Amino acid sequence: MKKVQKSRIVETKPLKISLARKFVFEFESIEGAGQSALIKSLSDKLNEKYDNVKIYSEPYNKDIINIKENNSLAIALYIADRYYHIQKILKSPPGIYLLDRYIFSTFVFQGIKANESEDLFMRKAQREFERPDLIFFIDRPTNQCLEKEQILSVLTKERELYLKYLIGNSITKIINGELPDEVIINQIYNYIDSLVSAV
Repeated sequence: MKKVQKSRIVETKPLKISLARKFVFEFESIEGAGQSALIKSLSDKLNEKYDNVKIYSEPYNKDIINIKENNSLAIALYIADRYYHIQKILKSPPGIYLLDRYIFSTFVFQGIKANESEDLFMRKAQREFERPDLIFFIDRPTNQCLEKEQILSVLTKERELYLKYLIGNSITKIINGELPDEVIINQIYNYIDSLVSAV
């Protein structure tokens, strides 16, 4: 009598979606907002569905960005670093690119003490830089972002500058940073998924 072999059910993971073009998303927040951890969790979630999800953090080349005494030089170096950074992304294959800080970081963190000529230089030097598909500003309350070296008045000024530049910008999504991290991640994921799926 022949033995009947039981068929085995092999679970296969669904194939990841390969995209036809690059999607670039900029993330901004005041210092101490936990932005990098949120982006990492978001990347993991996106990676379950999409192929080629990358995180790029600024400054890209940390070796050349170590200037605090001369704000004009710091601005020039950050912008030069960013130019190298975005050129690398432009030459990369299609996918989802999550930028942990980008153009508006310089406007805020170096711009906070910039004079009129430095502000003009920041605008002119970055005018032709690749714009992201969406900008996410994680709006954490300043008192939740305080760490040892940070001063509340500085964080408040950072937030004011971000809102000055980003409110009214058609590609900006202001994310309520008082929500639980899981809710924030799901909210941003839905924005990205809707945009990417519609193209």
